[in-house]
Amino acid sequence: MKKWEDLLVRFSNPIYRLEKYLLKKGIITKDINDKLRNDAKMAVRDSLKEANSLTKPGIDELFEGVYDTIPNHIEVQR
Repeated sequence: MKKWEDLLVRFSNPIYRLEKYLLKKGIITKDINDKLRNDAKMAVRDSLKEANSLTKPGIDELFEGVYDTIPNHIEVQR
């Protein structure tokens, strides 16, 4: 059981595996990897801030852009 848990921890994160591979092969350096991680973190944070500042759509717009034709079992009040 412990061995299985160790394997899951070791192999369950594809981003971590890719980082280790690129570092091991010398394709990137630790500094470049750290910068890429930080840039990605900041981009996600900035996008989240922007998304949270947008006006939320009304409930009537919930299915717009989801269905070409609204199915009969979904009642949309207009």
